[in-house]
Amino acid sequence: MEFVDSFGKKHIKPTEKDIKKRLSAYGVAIKDNKILLIKSKFNFLELPGGGLKSGEDILEGLKREFSEETGYIPEEINLKCLKSLKSNFYASDEDQYYDSEMRFFIINKLKKQENPNIDTVEIEDILWVPLSELSQRNLRPHHLDIIRQHLG
Repeated sequence: MEFVDSFGKKHIKPTEKDIKKRLSAYGVAIKDNKILLIKSKFNFLELPGGGLKSGEDILEGLKREFSEETGYIPEEINLKCLKSLKSNFYASDEDQYYDSEMRFFIINKLKKQENPNIDTVEIEDILWVPLSELSQRNLRPHHLDIIRQHLG
């Protein structure tokens, strides 16, 4: 069975390794024709979000991940999932294989945290990027597809 890591490299799962389920939530926040993105340690621009903790509600997980990565608290989230993507994901930093489901949500209103505690191990930068500057060269392809789908 084939899995893909954060760099797009393909991996074949060894038979002795287990596959875990992983649910992730990501937020799409657009303001003044700019989108809020993070630059990850993998040197990609990405939508803010990530994996949920065990037993965590998806919207609570989205709020936690989004605020940890951006310093903004989602105050108003469209409860209808914009898109759900499933994939076989290999986390090289954990040496773990995942049956991954990523859900994407529109965030309609943000509040800036007064004293944000941003995860600087994972996050190199937080950027408001003009929508006109998004391309396959600077953004994860499936994230770009989600944004384009939302914008019509």
